[in-house]
Amino acid sequence: MSYKKVFDAIYKGKVEWVELHFTTIHNMLRGIVMPVEELDVMLFEKGVAKLDTGMFEEYGVFGLKELLLRPIPETFALLPWRRQRSSRLICKLLSSDRRFEGDPRYALEMVERRFIANGYNAKVSLEPEVIFLRSYYEHLGTEQGFHFSLDNWVLEHIEEIAPLLERYFSLRVESFKIWAYGGLANVKINLRHMGIVDSADGYQTLKYVVRSVSELKGHTAIFTSRYKDILPRLMISISVWDSGGLKNLFYDPDDTYAELSQIGRYFIGGLLDHIGAVSAFTLSTPNSYIGLTSRYGTWGTHSRSHSVRVSLYPMGMHKYKRIEFSLADPSINPYLAIGAVLSAGLDGIIRKIDPGDPCTSDPSKLTPSEASRLGLKKISRSIK
Repeated sequence: MSYKKVFDAIYKGKVEWVELHFTTIHNMLRGIVMPVEELDVMLFEKGVAKLDTGMFEEYGVFGLKELLLRPIPETFALLPWRRQRSSRLICKLLSSDRRFEGDPRYALEMVERRFIANGYNAKVSLEPEVIFLRSYYEHLGTEQGFHFSLDNWVLEHIEEIAPLLERYFSLRVESFKIWAYGGLANVKINLRHMGIVDSADGYQTLKYVVRSVSELKGHTAIFTSRYKDILPRLMISISVWDSGGLKNLFYDPDDTYAELSQIGRYFIGGLLDHIGAVSAFTLSTPNSYIGLTSRYGTWGTHSRSHSVRVSLYPMGMHKYKRIEFSLADPSINPYLAIGAVLSAGLDGIIRKIDPGDPCTSDPSKLTPSEASRLGLKKISRSIK
């Protein structure tokens, strides 16, 4: 979408306000709200709103006093739940006339450029588990355990959010699963495969829309690494394609183990070789390490306890061959976490890192001697 189409949409939608969003290093969604009359062509080219960095502690280390926000036309969306006609634009952060290196989105853009420079493309999808509370103070307890549920209040809520995401943000929910007890539900949302930067933008959009609509309904949506005795997880699903986006380079129909290509194995090798550094971005809070089922970096097909899992089904269909990274939770900064996972995998492809044989036993039951024999790396048990 060009900025001209943005102005057309603003005019047709009779938009009064525009929200300019950006994500900080600490994964806080921030921004400013301005009347649409102040939005002009120059703002898309030069940037808008000299942002006082004193408001954001994480930017103090860069020694900058002000930053600029440059709206990205392709991210324009109407916000239909607002009483006043509002819209949203995700922004790039600039220092003077250059991109700001402390912008997490810029870091992921650089990863995408490295993939393109090496003749590859990548698609990513995120599958977070989201905690929903029927109202902020209503929690009937989980002492009887969760059960798979189609509880009306949760189902109606998700079925209202999903069309909003697709119609206004072009963000498709492929599926969702609900585990509920009383006024509390744990919902796993599966987003469709998208481009590298688009997938991170999509996750931040998902959080924003779900939280906003939930609040209007009197519910609360929580994207966290822990809520009481619940430990939500997040799956990062990846596939690598040729530069034209036509051939899934992870797929090999002649591979008898998992229809996994050698490039796919190298990608896994890179992930396992850098698993300590990667997990610093995907398990970024102290609570992220609670409940980890595996102590070592392993890969395989059947067990979801593997750090890296190769999808098996459906067999014989190249577009569905994906590698899933499970050492993550919903509290991630998607720009940094996705960037870390993809950078490690790309390094594995470039250096042709062999991941070794897949682990056929239960990763959670491996003894230190077995792990040593297999040459497995330990997964950190805390953020320290």
